[in-house]
Amino acid sequence: MSFDATDIDIFVLTYNRADLLPATLRSLLAQSARGAAITVLDNASTDGTEAAVLEFRTAGVRYERAPANLGWAGNLARAQALAQRRWTLVFHDDDLLHPQYLEYALQAINSMPELGLLASAMSFDSAPDESNWPITPPRTLLCREAGDLAALLYEGFPIHFGSALYRSDVLRSLTWESAQYGKIADRPFLLAAAGRQATLVFVSPLVRYRVHANQDSGSAETGPFSPQLAALHRCYRRHTGENPLSVRGRCFLRHNYRAIRDEFSRLPSVDRARFASLSEYLDFVRQEGGCTRFSLVAGRLALALAAMQRTLCAYGRALARRMGA
Repeated sequence: MSFDATDIDIFVLTYNRADLLPATLRSLLAQSARGAAITVLDNASTDGTEAAVLEFRTAGVRYERAPANLGWAGNLARAQALAQRRWTLVFHDDDLLHPQYLEYALQAINSMPELGLLASAMSFDSAPDESNWPITPPRTLLCREAGDLAALLYEGFPIHFGSALYRSDVLRSLTWESAQYGKIADRPFLLAAAGRQATLVFVSPLVRYRVHANQDSGSAETGPFSPQLAALHRCYRRHTGENPLSVRGRCFLRHNYRAIRDEFSRLPSVDRARFASLSEYLDFVRQEGGCTRFSLVAGRLALALAAMQRTLCAYGRALARRMGA
């Protein structure tokens, strides 16, 4: 079966972004692959969101307002319930999508029937340009299993959650686990989807992520909190394992200690009061299953080897400069 844009539902989840939402909608309406259904799911905004969206009504954009603020999970559940077409995109209300994103995605879907999920890397910009997108086809990476995607995410690859294009039956089967992961439930959600069928990642960034004030992701005081962070490390560990003979396992071992060490300095105040030292925090994460003694030793060794390599390279460059002088 061949799919086209009429097989795609796009839901934009929004709350009080009347000033930024129009640019997002323009990027969705500018798609070269025409025919996707675009619906804005307003989470009971108190600004001029409804008026901002109604300006796009003649272009076919639908508007659905929730009777009360349902939170992110509740609004996402609305998208899951309303998705009727074969594929579904749940996009952010403040970011921009490459005008050929759906075109590239459909080309992949129609040539790779094993796919159940597609997602893209993102670039970061405080004032993203709505034009001047790259015209070369994007590079791609196929993740045949959830563990492949987990390793990619764990090493810090910037996948944009809103770029995820799901097979709709896969999307409807997923649960947003707020109680366990808080506001970092997006990664486990993607990994659960990747566990159903293969995932294609656009390595070239096809989303411009808008960096601006009042983003919840930028506030440490709303989390993620230590139990949620430990749960995320445990999720990654479950998917990658820590076998040094496997690519996934080596990825976890390289990054586990560094990731926990780095996040310690960013913990919210309630957790900073709880853990007096990095050692205490490492013990907590280990007890929660987010690391092991082996992964911590391996991670420290990887950092030491990397530092030694940098020192040797710097020494080699300095020596070369002296010899060439």
